Amino acid sequence: MKVIVRFFLITAVSLVLLAYPWTNLSFAKTKKGGPDEGMVWCTDKTLNVGYLCRADYDTQLENGRLVTTLSKEPSVAFKVEKTQLKLGFLSQISKNYLEDSGLYADGFAEEHVRIAGRETLYVKAYGRQNENLRLADYYLINHLELYHLSFSIEPKDQWDNYKFMVKKIAESFYFMETKDVKH
Repeated sequence: MKVIVRFFLITAVSLVLLAYPWTNLSFAKTKKGGPDEGMVWCTDKTLNVGYLCRADYDTQLENGRLVTTLSKEPSVAFKVEKTQLKLGFLSQISKNYLEDSGLYADGFAEEHVRIAGRETLYVKAYGRQNENLRLADYYLINHLELYHLSFSIEPKDQWDNYKFMVKKIAESFYFMETKDVKH
């Protein structure tokens, strides 16, 4: 009887610990499958996403947002968040919505691309509050939920040094339930 009680107690405690959103338990880096030297597959079970990154990038889960620091000087970061918006179509994101977000300085550009096999709105902009900040943002829908992927580079004149890495990470992004994960 004591063995059975002990087993159930250990199992219950283990399940609670695994269910708790510990950053260290949800985020993983694996070397298998990285196409370039130094690149690894980074995955997060909390947001159910994955993407290529370098093994030395610092990644934290902050207020439900995954933040990966590519460089501290210059400041280069990649953020992934699931927004509160429920959308059926990407066309529901209007230019007015983007202007009202307060993120982008006047004159931002939009184009449609494909990320994670989905139609994606790509916004190229400078920060509204900080014009020395270059932004490359992607908006895409997964199961009616809007995801916002954001790359920020400061100072903005460093963009050319990071634009290929930004493109590589963005194009590698996927939702874990939709990819045959081999890494």
